[in-house]
Amino acid sequence: MSHVQYLDELVKEYLLFRGFSQTLRSLDNELKIDKDKGFRVDRLVDQVVSHIQTYDLVGLRELWAHLDKRIFAHLPHTLLPCVRKLETSILRLYVVNTIQTNKPDKLVEFFEKMAQELQSQAEWREWFILPYLKGVEENSSFAMYFTRQWQDTLLVSLHNFFAVVFQPSFLQSIELPTLASYRDEASKIARLQEDNELLRARLSALTTSDQPSLEHLVVPDPPPPSHLMDDFYNIAQEAPSSESQLKSLKTILFGLGGGLPTSPILGRRATGGAASASPQPSPIAAQAPSSNNHEEYSEHRAVVTHAVFNPSGTLVASADTDGVVKLWSPSPSPKTQSGVVVKSAVTALEWLPRGERFLLLATKAASLRLYDSRDKKTVWETGPESCPVLKDQRIMGVRVSPGEGSAVISVAPRVRPQGTSTPPAPPSLHTIDMKSLKIESSYRLDGGVVNGCIMNHNGGLLVCGCNDGSVRIIDLRCPDVIASWPAHQGEVFTVRLSPQENNIYTIGSDNRFACWSMAQTGARVMDHVLHDRAAGPFLVGVGSGGTGRSVLLRPYGPLFALHQDGEHVLTCSPSGPIVYKVGETGLEQVLQVGGHKSPVVTVDWCNALQCGTSVAAALDGSVTVATLMRQ
Repeated sequence: MSHVQYLDELVKEYLLFRGFSQTLRSLDNELKIDKDKGFRVDRLVDQVVSHIQTYDLVGLRELWAHLDKRIFAHLPHTLLPCVRKLETSILRLYVVNTIQTNKPDKLVEFFEKMAQELQSQAEWREWFILPYLKGVEENSSFAMYFTRQWQDTLLVSLHNFFAVVFQPSFLQSIELPTLASYRDEASKIARLQEDNELLRARLSALTTSDQPSLEHLVVPDPPPPSHLMDDFYNIAQEAPSSESQLKSLKTILFGLGGGLPTSPILGRRATGGAASASPQPSPIAAQAPSSNNHEEYSEHRAVVTHAVFNPSGTLVASADTDGVVKLWSPSPSPKTQSGVVVKSAVTALEWLPRGERFLLLATKAASLRLYDSRDKKTVWETGPESCPVLKDQRIMGVRVSPGEGSAVISVAPRVRPQGTSTPPAPPSLHTIDMKSLKIESSYRLDGGVVNGCIMNHNGGLLVCGCNDGSVRIIDLRCPDVIASWPAHQGEVFTVRLSPQENNIYTIGSDNRFACWSMAQTGARVMDHVLHDRAAGPFLVGVGSGGTGRSVLLRPYGPLFALHQDGEHVLTCSPSGPIVYKVGETGLEQVLQVGGHKSPVVTVDWCNALQCGTSVAAALDGSVTVATLMRQ
């Protein structure tokens, strides 16, 4: 169901092509009030939260009733208690919000409107006293519901619940339109074409050999059913047996982690009765991956700071310390598509998450630029001249919110000449509106600069790695630090969340890779000493001849990349990327990709293609693309 939004765009494109402008306008108006939100999990959760925060009880009830009739009614009857429990929890969150925001009139209004429906339910019997009870937050019967842990757990459970029930295996009783099955048909044709080409190659090799007899023809084994395995992905996670689905779903609803990942490989889905197959181990987990098809991109003449895939893996954006940004296609061979030059070293580079078009880049001179890769032009640019908070600052990192409405910028003061009387501004985080380019909020950090950060799925939490060796979790809705702990001896360079967002992975200047619990903040899950120079130091030669010297380069790009299964990690090394398998107590090296003569300073791993494709950039300006295949 995640592809419905793409189908909407196809329909709109067709209507525009046919000249049906009135029908197109009608469709746009209908989409604006679409209660299904294109079956986008994040948008549905945001809509629920919006109704709660704006005290729109009627809208909240209408939305849930719509989902109940359209989606929940088609679920197995054994899941109905889970649906009702979620509904009760959401209503309780509405009540808690009215109390926390000091809206007694909205609290009374809730019980007046809901009294007839709730008075017969035992779980609501004690709640009718809330309008007349003081100090509710300290009451033992209700204190739990006012904790951030309970509220965040509810939203994560709601997100995971939607993600699971929107899977086709749960909605088999809903008859989808023919257009919605285009992915299955396209993937089936692609697989048949691949098999056909393979058989042709074998037949050609046989007929050109010294013994062209059919007696020597080796009949290939039939391919495994498509629902059993896929390159680097366990399809059984997406379509497990009905019994295991129900058990896993119930576990998800009452825990912080456990959301099922969605396969990025559009065509490898189980269909029909095959969905009841028992889960199989993931090929990448069962077998060590191998690498082939090394390709080199050599258009940079300086140290490459970033090399990042777009969401679909069709383009790579790379940037260097000279301020040169290149956009190029990695397949079948690297080819430059467009480029842009900025005034100083690029310190942050990020694709906007909702598509393949826009690229946000930041520089050491504190300038921000949004680049349109399709029209090959700059959409907007801002810097110290138009944004005073960036004056005398350098941008350390940028992270765009999932909804693309805003971006968080980490800044630190620039090195100032001796004798300057004006004290530098402290390190800060600024939230900037992506349309108006105005600063929405600012948060000053005490004692640390944010080197790298990552947002959770709804953009509410920001996990930061700081130069004082600490990891901090910031609630962007306040904003405020809700958790902080020492993580490394030295700077924390890169932070990432696990696919289920229940763990935090970090790498620091102490050359250690660590895993931390998201639920029990500060609890170390795993710690591993990496190979030499996985996190630096990176030395760059300057000057020429005998007067040349080496300077220390600070890494700006990510020093590691996680695979979508959360069980493998790609790291830097002096001779090329290295793949590790993530275990409970440490890492196990499974592949040395190689391909570089100079130390690798940043990596990325694309999972949107049928095999994992990695990109690695080195100190000498070379960028290599490698295809990682299972053996």
